[in-house]
Amino acid sequence: MGTFLRIFFLVILLGGLVVSLILVGNRQLLKQEAAELSMPVLTGPTLAPSPTPGPDAGNATFTLRFQGITSSRAEKSVRLTFKQGEAVIYSFPSITVSPGATDSYSGKVSGVNPGAYDVYVRGEAHLVRKFPDIAIETGPNSLDFTEKLLLAGDFDGDNIINVNDVGLLSARISAAPTTVDPSNRIFDVDANGVISSSDMDLVLSNYKGLEILGE
Repeated sequence: MGTFLRIFFLVILLGGLVVSLILVGNRQLLKQEAAELSMPVLTGPTLAPSPTPGPDAGNATFTLRFQGITSSRAEKSVRLTFKQGEAVIYSFPSITVSPGATDSYSGKVSGVNPGAYDVYVRGEAHLVRKFPDIAIETGPNSLDFTEKLLLAGDFDGDNIINVNDVGLLSARISAAPTTVDPSNRIFDVDANGVISSSDMDLVLSNYKGLEILGE
């Protein structure tokens, strides 16, 4: 009788073990299926592509002025961003602008579809300027941005003039004027070929608070 009971309980135990294994296997399978159903697909950020220029796309020749530059100097570089609302439609990160006959500079962008845009202009060491509701039409367009000077003093590129920018320029100014070369030319804000107190005077004329923000 004792042997019979032992066999009986062994059978019960083995049966329970088999059932447990089946349940565990089903549970793991259910977990895997649930994970496959709910697991997000991880991808990099999706950037809105710039619209493909249509057959009626326009080009724009623009003019602008830099603060402190009162006569023709060497070529410079600017960034133009075309927005509609908060959406960036076109970004031209490095457009060469050439000096004109007076204190203005001119450049050109192409492949902009017709429409109304807010255009943001940024110099190499200048606060961003916003020019709202600029209409682009098919073919050539002429844009005049000279009504607003590009204000100098944003040397670290954060669209703010603050004590950090003043410190960066101060570190470049020595007792004798520093000759400009490709590594330091953004600090020559008046474009006279040297980095000196005259550049600091221009920056301080804008720095009238703890932080001066671009548009």
